[in-house]
Amino acid sequence: MLILSRRAPVGKGRRNTNDNDNTIITMSFTISKLAGALFMPLPLISIALIVALFALLLGRRGLGTALVGIATFALIGIAWWPLADRLLHPLEAPYLAIREADPDIRWVMVLGSGHDSDPSVPITSQLTDTAVVRIVEGVRLYRQLPEAQLIVSGWGGQDARPHAELAAQLARELGVEEESIIRFDLPRNTAEEAMAASMRLTDEPFYLVTSASHMTRALALFEAQGLKPIPAPTRHRVTAKQNLNLRDYTPQARDVAKSERAFHEYMGILWNRLRGEHRSAAEH
Repeated sequence: MLILSRRAPVGKGRRNTNDNDNTIITMSFTISKLAGALFMPLPLISIALIVALFALLLGRRGLGTALVGIATFALIGIAWWPLADRLLHPLEAPYLAIREADPDIRWVMVLGSGHDSDPSVPITSQLTDTAVVRIVEGVRLYRQLPEAQLIVSGWGGQDARPHAELAAQLARELGVEEESIIRFDLPRNTAEEAMAASMRLTDEPFYLVTSASHMTRALALFEAQGLKPIPAPTRHRVTAKQNLNLRDYTPQARDVAKSERAFHEYMGILWNRLRGEHRSAAEH
């Protein structure tokens, strides 16, 4: 197994970097995480309700009532599947699943997700559901390619074990040979994963495995590094509903999660556009 533990430099595949570049990367990472945590539906609804409470306590009944009404309808809306699916579908729909891999492709890269290392539970319980699905899809494609190598990526955050280490462990337990796995242990987000990939993949096409809703943003960042990713989407959350029942028309936590995912990706796309790193799905 090859482990790459040197942080990738800034730039379109360039090797040179300096302290100012690293400072910019850290600030950009911090700002994007703060914005991603705050400007989501549930935090915004919570803020609206808190402001409404203070408004009512201060005798501003009109403002307080209006905010309560807005927050209530917003919460019901993001928890209702027709709206949640409508938000998420444009992100997932442009990219077709890879059913049969091109035998000429030699690389499969699986982007990181989340984990909590705990040796008392199976590796499939230490990784998030999204991470497990991504890795399984990466292994599925890897098995169709005679001379492929599997790249897994992701840092550990506050966890002592990097995400790439756990992803590699699951891949090995699914039958991937250790010498066929490459780990990128340091990337903290998709942009840094793209930078790390640019040091290894250069001009060669490769399968890029990530959640379908994340693919538009991921492709833009990888192509900004001069790379040639082939989208291999997985973890589709919007699927054709065959057996609708009454419960499907009531607010559900799973649909809140869909809406949150859509907002997260739209925020990321906006951030990339501000930095000049976004291309629409129609351009691919």
